[in-house]
Amino acid sequence: MVRSESSKANTVESIMSKHVITLEADSTALQAANLMSEKNTGSVVITDNDKIVGIITEGDLIKLVCAADRIKQNLPT
Repeated sequence: MVRSESSKANTVESIMSKHVITLEADSTALQAANLMSEKNTGSVVITDNDKIVGIITEGDLIKLVCAADRIKQNLPT
């Protein structure tokens, strides 16, 4: 299969970040947020003994903050 230059430009590889920012799985949400802020990124790959086990995003952190606020206000989560 021959790919045109325009189809190559639409691949994930062509737009992905090649410098992956990682954090160990036993880190705190605050550490993840600080790292995202420091590195100006919206996500961090989570590792456990150098094995990728997940990803945390800005959206995950927003949900955490909102859930904590709802608990504080005695609202259903």
